[in-house]
Parts: sequence; structure tokens; C-alpha cells
Amino acid sequence: MTPTLKDLALFIHLADAQHLGKGAERAALSASAASIRLKALEETLDSSLFRRHAKGLTLTPAGEVLYQHARQVMSSVESLKREFSQPDHETGKLCIYANTTAVIDILPDILSSFMVAHPKVSIDLQEKDQRYIVQGVEDGKVDFGIVSGEISAPALSVIPFSRDHLCVVYSSHHHFLHKGNINYRDTFHYPHLGLSADTTLQRFLRKQQELLGVELHQRIELSGFESLCRMIEAGVGIGVVPESTVRRYAQMMDIQFLRIKDPWAVRVRSIIVSNYHAQTPLCRMLIDAIKQQG
Repeated sequence: MTPTLKDLALFIHLADAQHLGKGAERAALSASAASIRLKALEETLDSSLFRRHAKGLTLTPAGEVLYQHARQVMSSVESLKREFSQPDHETGKLCIYANTTAVIDILPDILSSFMVAHPKVSIDLQEKDQRYIVQGVEDGKVDFGIVSGEISAPALSVIPFSRDHLCVVYSSHHHFLHKGNINYRDTFHYPHLGLSADTTLQRFLRKQQELLGVELHQRIELSGFESLCRMIEAGVGIGVVPESTVRRYAQMMDIQFLRIKDPWAVRVRSIIVSNYHAQTPLCRMLIDAIKQQG
């Protein structure tokens, strides 16, 4: 026979109370009934679990081992009860911090499909700089974050879900002299267009410019990749766009692109979360949906 959950619950009550009568009372049993069930449990395990003495009960070495296992089992059962006692796994609100590319390009399609499938769900999606994304997850302000590149956050789980490459985009009619992949520095003598200065991507590019000792002037700042690519198509200038994004727009616009050869231009996109398994079922479902789309 295998000990039942009721057997383990009674055993824990007896061990915590260190007394047959008090432990039986906690288990809502008579002392005699508790004694009979304890004896049956010891026969099942072929082990003596308690030392009986005048003042009560103390655990034997075998009892100590069973106590640790019993606590783990009952803790898992309680966790399962709490999870399934929620009125509706499909109801709730999720808060996400994400970088520019994720907010503008990756998440809209994923979130629209997810929210249609889960009509009682609401989502607060905010674009943040990478350092604020990490801080928000660490502080518990958000359910999870989406970042690109290397992350220094030992306390967080980092879940890579896709890889992308930054590219220089230019009009098919532009007098662009380079062929093949290109170094970022080699683009500086062309007029540049870009996203708003406060976007994560633009701050990232500005940092690379500073490392190269260049202050690059942008002819115009735009709010999204589509409008940026439209301006590039018209021949206003060139710009830097993730490859996954520009490939989509290149199907409908007269634009071309070259990969940037600098090592930092290859970026791994990752979900960061404090503890995946500790998240709500709703949160895990959305994280899984992003991983599958990646």
C-alpha cells in the first residue's frame, strides 16, 4: 500500500504537536482513531516513525525522513489547490516592459492574437529603456520584460526566443556606394533618419556613436518603423532597422538593406522574468506564445 494524503496530513499534525491527543485533535480525529491509523502507516512503511514516551511523541530517524517528504508533498498539494481555486485562469491583467523593437514590431501581432483568444485579459505594455526593464522585473513592478542583447541580472531568468541583426536600410534609387555587409562607421557620411530620441533603439545607436567618437545628426525623427521606411523609400536618407522588420517592409516598399558588420549589431531577444514557474498560468501562457512566435 501507498500512504494516502490523509495519512501524511495526520502524520504531520502528530509530528508538529509531538502529542497523540493534540495531533489527533488537529486532524479532527479521536485519539484512538489516530493511533490506529498511525500504526497502519508504520506497518505500510515497515518503520517505526515515533518514539512514545510519557510526555508525548518524538520522531525517529525514519520519522524525520518521512516528515521532510510529507511536508513537500502537502506543500505541492496546497499549491495545486490554490492554482485551481482561481475563479478563471482566463481573466487578469498583465504588465510588460519591452524595448522599442518589441513594442513596435514584435508584440502587436502576438498580443492581438492572444487577447482575441483570451477576451477577459487586459495588458499594460510600456516601452522602456533596457535598464528600466530589468529594474521593473527585479522590483516586481511588471510580470516580465523583453530585451535585446546581453543582460546582467543574475537574479532573473533569461529566456532567449529569437535572434536579429541590425541593418542599414536605403532606397533602391539611392546612390548607395556599398555592396555587401557594411561597418556602421561607413554610413556616417550619408544623411540618417531614425526613431524618436527617447526610444531604446535610438539610445542604443547613440551609445555606439559615442564609442566611435561621432555625434550623428538625424534629418528627422519618426515614431515607428513603417514611417521610417517610407521616408527611406522616398530617398530622404538611410536608417538602421532590425532585419526581421525591414524584410517585411521590403515586400511592399522599394527599399534595400545591408547587414551591419559590427559585432554589436547581432542581438539576441530575450524574455526576462523573476521565476517562470512561479508566474500565474495566464502569464506563462503569454510567455510561451512569445517563445513560439520567436
